[in-house]
This record gives sequence, structure tokens and C-alpha cells, in this order.
Amino acid sequence: ILLLNRRAMDTCTLSNYTQISISAAQFDLIVDLEGRSLHATTDYTLLCLQPCDHVLLDTASLNILDAGVRLGSDTEYKPVNFTMSPEEKPFGQALRIPLGSQVQPGSTVEIRVRSKTSEKCSGIQWMAAAETAGRTHPYCFSQCQAIHARSIVPCMDTPGVKFRYSARVQLNQGLRCVMSALSQKDEAATFDSPLEPGMKEWFFTQPVPIPSYLFAIAAGNIARADLSERCAVYTEPEMLDQCKYEFAEVENMLKTAESFCGPYVWSRYDFLVLPPTFPYGGMENPNMTFLSPTLVVGDRSMVSVLCHEIAHSWTGNLVTNCNWDHFWLNEGWTVFLERKIKARLDGNPLLRHFLAREGVKHLKDDIEAFKTSGKFELTSLIISHQGVDPDDSFSAVPYEKGSGLLLYLEEKLGGPEVFEPYMKSYFQTFAHKSIDTETWRQSLFQYFTDKQAILESVPWDDIFNTPGMPVVKVELDDSLSSACSALADRWLTTPDNAIEQVLSDPREFTSLSPDQRIEVLSLLLEAQREWSAARFHHFTSLYALDKTANCELQIRWIRIGLQSRLDRVIPPALDLVTRQGRMKFTRPAYRALYEFGDPARQQAVHTFTSNRPFMNPICAALVQKDLHLV
Repeated sequence: ILLLNRRAMDTCTLSNYTQISISAAQFDLIVDLEGRSLHATTDYTLLCLQPCDHVLLDTASLNILDAGVRLGSDTEYKPVNFTMSPEEKPFGQALRIPLGSQVQPGSTVEIRVRSKTSEKCSGIQWMAAAETAGRTHPYCFSQCQAIHARSIVPCMDTPGVKFRYSARVQLNQGLRCVMSALSQKDEAATFDSPLEPGMKEWFFTQPVPIPSYLFAIAAGNIARADLSERCAVYTEPEMLDQCKYEFAEVENMLKTAESFCGPYVWSRYDFLVLPPTFPYGGMENPNMTFLSPTLVVGDRSMVSVLCHEIAHSWTGNLVTNCNWDHFWLNEGWTVFLERKIKARLDGNPLLRHFLAREGVKHLKDDIEAFKTSGKFELTSLIISHQGVDPDDSFSAVPYEKGSGLLLYLEEKLGGPEVFEPYMKSYFQTFAHKSIDTETWRQSLFQYFTDKQAILESVPWDDIFNTPGMPVVKVELDDSLSSACSALADRWLTTPDNAIEQVLSDPREFTSLSPDQRIEVLSLLLEAQREWSAARFHHFTSLYALDKTANCELQIRWIRIGLQSRLDRVIPPALDLVTRQGRMKFTRPAYRALYEFGDPARQQAVHTFTSNRPFMNPICAALVQKDLHLV
């Protein structure tokens, strides 16, 4: 474990990770789907970095049953009297495990903690059988980013600590478990506890060090289909054929990523398509990316999201931000790489600029939302999380300001042919490490020795610390946007009495690429015009927007209608927030319903209150704030 800048402390952890740090873990887990709890025996090997006599681990609403320590020549874990600190919201409680004596730097320590999740566990969503596609077996899945691993097992819940792990999971016979690790046919380590009656054992190993937020587990009636020698899709049996078709090109995406980044170090790239309540488009868990079923629309138009998750195999999973203040090092780099992958697969380099223009719209929306809520400081590229829950600071800012900075530097330093060799060097230099922004910035100066004057002319302080829109930017090519702008302008300028004659050919819209269709609706939404009921009806029927399975189109269509105060979109908006839980769509829909006023506001609150028990806890907590219920 290497902390490249010890001054870059993680204020979101209560652990003493700068004194003593986890290097390896062994998890012995029992998943109780009916009882909605996870029982864990967690063994940690820790390396002492500074003299210390105790270990502090993060916990949140977690039941600690007992703890033990094994030092030096001890063969057994010796029970210890652990203590819990007072709760510090939103970060939980520190579990203090005394070591019995002061341990010196370079020494290793082993500890064991037995725990059980509580009903307040924010890191796992438990689902009844009726909530799944098959409706025959219960299901569960985890979401640990940013600081939810501590609600599942006691840990050093910071991206500044990386560790290898092995695991045994006991689960009801006939069901399957997956983890952010490689599945093992046989026992990969020694586990003390016996196999429970009616349970089957699943074994896993993760040989590449990962931070706690990439710990992941899911269990239920899960089937598998191979897509290539190193890629497979997992999902409920009822969705398997759809997913096999939708994600058939994953191996080509992975090879394209390798052409930019170098060899893929994680051995396999498998992914799990989850039930609809998963709150993100994807989560880059190593060896088992989690994906939203909103990507499965039947025409492969949404699968490019997988390019983003594949890119994380290098940007985030391999080279990691050392704390959440520097989150852009994960997500800005990933968006920058994702757009390179998409453009190469599409055969059109200008696609990068087109996607960047769309990203700027998301950035403007989120900056305006933070400004309105009095949290404008959270729109800087580097932000402080002192007392701030990383979930509350989540936005397009690290994604778009970060990727925009890299695009600016690429152009300033000489273009892709100059910058792409640096990318491979960057990944090789900092592989398996957790770094801060200054460490990354110095890597530029060290690599581009012949371009020092260019780098010194960059306004670094303003880039990192000025809130709002980026202070540096690239002039983005608009050739792929022109058709979108032309079509949107006609919808905005044609009089109502001529709209059916002037705009009558659906092929003007359907012949565009999926990204261009989204852009048309984004432009119409951005214009903030109030549409007449007749105009909106013709727009809806001409392009069949009330029938599309594409949530990217649905949410924009719904927002245009709500912005125009048209009651007809209230039912589809309420339907959208109840049949899926991806925050990218759920939160804007709820916010728009709230801003509409009554009756939409009242219906939104009622729908949320009724549906909350079935929502992912991360999404539910944020929607509650969107609806001003806290």
C-alpha cells in the first residue's frame, strides 16, 4: 500500500489508515435472503506504518458481535474488548480494536471481526421474490461507492487503502452468488465455520488490490451466458437471451480499450444486469460490473455505457483517487477514455466532440442545481468533503470538468498522437496506487520534459479550485450536432398552425444515431419553451416518444411536458420513477414533478412514500431531499 501524498487525508473515514493499513482480507459470509441480513467473519492482515496500539475500522449501522487479535507467533485469535465511538453522521462509528501493546512500523497484525448487517444497512438492497423478473426467489445486491461498504463489513472505507481478498459465501442451494472477484471452483483458503444446512458454498479470490468501495456481492436466481473467452453476462434467466443480444460486442469494446491503455490486468470481464432498482447506469466492480436493465432496450442503442465501465478497469480500479475530494481522477479520466473508445468503435473521431457538447449540458444543469441549493462550492473540480457525504456531492462536475480538462491538455500538448503514449505511461506508473491531483499533475511535468513552458502556462489553481463552469475549454466541433440543431430549431420556430405540415416525416428523427436523437431532445429541453398541448401531442405521436423503451429519451420527453405544464405527462413520469430506480432518470423526474406544483407535487410525494420500501436506500435518501421531505 502506497499513499503518495500523506497530506491528502481522507476526511470521510474514521479509520487510522495512515498508522496501520489493510493489505489482505478474507471474508466468510452467510447471505440470509429471507432474513435480509449478511453475517460476516472478516479476517484482516494489516501492515503497521507508524507506531500504534489499536486499529480503527469504519462501521455504519452494523452489529459487531466480537473481535480478536493475532500477533507475532500467536496461532489463535485472542478475544479483545472492542469499543465503538459515538456516531458521527454521515460517516458512522469507529470500531476500536486494541492490540494489547504498541506495534512498530513494518510489523504485521491480524484481526478477526464477526458482524451482522442491520435493517439500516445502506450498502445492500434486499428484494422480495415478487420484485424480481422471475418472481420466484428473493435477491440482493450491494452498492458500496462511495462510503457504504462500512454498513456491510467493518473496514477501512477509503480509496486510499487497497487490499487483496478471498471469500467464501454460503447461500441457499439452487441460487447463485457473484462478487467483485474471480469465482473459484474449489476452496481457495481455510474457513473455520461449518457449512449451514441447506446452503451451498461459493468461493472467490481477488488477487489485484482494490479499495473497499469496489467490494461487491449479489445473490439470487442468476444465470450466465458466455460472450467470449473472457467475457460473460449474468442476469435473471428471464432476461438472459435479451442481454446476450444486447451486449454481444463487449469483447470488441474491451480490445479497443486495451489499444489505448495497455493489457487488461483483471483476467476476466464479466458483468451482471441487475433488477430495475439499481441506482446507477453501471458500477465498475472488478470482474463483475453491475449494470442497470435500463440499458437493455432491444436495439443496442444504450450499450455504449459499457465503454465507461470498461474504461474504469484502468481509470479508477487500477489507478485510484486517494480520497473523494479528487474524484475527478476516477471519473474525469474515465469519461475522457470512454469517448476515445466510442469514437474508435464508431470510426469517427468527431464523435468525441459531439459527446462532450452533450456532457456540457449535463454540467450546466448540475451547476445550476448546486447554485440554487446554496452548495455552489461543490462545483469546483477539487472539493472538500469535511462533514460532507460524498453522495450529496455526486454530480456531472468531476465527470465533465475532469474530462474537459484532459481534452484541453491533449490539444494543448500536441493532440492524441502525443497524449495517448502518456496515458499508457500514466497507467503503468501508478497501477495499484491511490493518488491525489498534485501527484497526477507532477506526472505531466515529468513525462513532457520538452513542454514545460506549455504546462507552466496552464492556470492550474483556477482549474482546480474555481466553482462553476470550466475556466479552460476546447472549441468543440459541431458537425455532428448541426442536424440535431436544425431539427430542434424547426420544432421551436414553426407556428402551431403549420407544425403538422412542416414536420411530418418521422425519418428525420429516426434516421439519426441514438446519441443524436438524445441531443435533439436535450436542445428542446434546454430552450425552456412552453409547448402547446397540440404541438406536444404531434411531437409525441410523430416520434412515438410515449412508446420508447429508451429512458434517455423518456426522461427528456417527460421533462419537456412538465416544463410546459401538461398534465398528460404526469402518469408516465410517475410510471418511470416506479418501474426503475436509476438516479439519472429518477431524480430529475421527481424534481420536475415537484417543480410542477400540485397535483403533480402531491402525487410525487405520495408515490415516493408508497414506493420507498422497494427503492435502493441510496436513491431513496437523495430523492427524499429532492422532494424537500427532510
